[in-house]
Amino acid sequence: MVIGIILLSFSCKKKKLAEEAILNEIALDNFFEDNNEDAKQHWTVSAEYPFYLVSAKGIGIYLPANSLVDANGDLVTGDVNVSFIEIDKKSEMVLLNKSTACVLANGDRSTLISDGEFYVDITQNGEELTHTEPLLIYTNIPFDDSDMRKFVNISENEDILWEISGDSILFMDGELEGMTSFYIPPGESWGWTNLDKYATDPRPKTGIYAELPEGFDDGNTEIYVSFDNENALAHFGFWVDGRFAHSYPTFPIGLEVHFVAVSMDDENLHYAIQSAIIGNEHVEVITGFEPVTQDALGELIDNLP
Repeated sequence: MVIGIILLSFSCKKKKLAEEAILNEIALDNFFEDNNEDAKQHWTVSAEYPFYLVSAKGIGIYLPANSLVDANGDLVTGDVNVSFIEIDKKSEMVLLNKSTACVLANGDRSTLISDGEFYVDITQNGEELTHTEPLLIYTNIPFDDSDMRKFVNISENEDILWEISGDSILFMDGELEGMTSFYIPPGESWGWTNLDKYATDPRPKTGIYAELPEGFDDGNTEIYVSFDNENALAHFGFWVDGRFAHSYPTFPIGLEVHFVAVSMDDENLHYAIQSAIIGNEHVEVITGFEPVTQDALGELIDNLP
């Protein structure tokens, strides 16, 4: 009996500490920024020769020789640095704060089903360069879904908001049969590209809301909505009347999801994951946070349906 009381006391104390932790907006921003930096792959190549690079996950990056210019429009010579990030699973989307939220032509928000998010940047001595020839990305994604399109990031913040690209049609490379390829054309900025299709579901749609425990808010917490059995991750971008709001009628009523909330204090990562079935004007009450390591949180997210 005494042991039971001690265990109960310890459990309550642990939960109380998690909920009363001094939360820190700067710490959460730094957490995402550090994860983005850690995810970058780097190569040093000569601007005077064509290069073909292969990422850790088998993505190919090709640019012809003498295709880079500096801010003055002068042809670049010598070595340049190529940086690349690849995201293909929900844990990476959450830990790098790169959801599949998108904006539609009418301004409404929606959610995309992703086949991969990719970041490219090319610099010399810290100066960002531009390209005069298309940069080609060869993905190892099967060319088997005609609904997939190229999307680009239009957000000026550290998070992501996708919009369909003007050159959205993907193509199959003739040499790599069945694989999907796309260009980053001259004049299009370096940065994030996503291969997606719209999450189409015939069921009636609704907005959703999320309420947090005291001390948690949009400054120190991010909440995502993971669509079960789809590589789709919505993100709450609005804070209205003391709670997160996604008021656009985006979410199918009856959709099975998991809410994933992430917060930081000065030293520790905290999380909450809750399963739900979306109801009309759904309100998800996040009941509590627990401390977690980054690796453990990534595993929990990857184990979601």
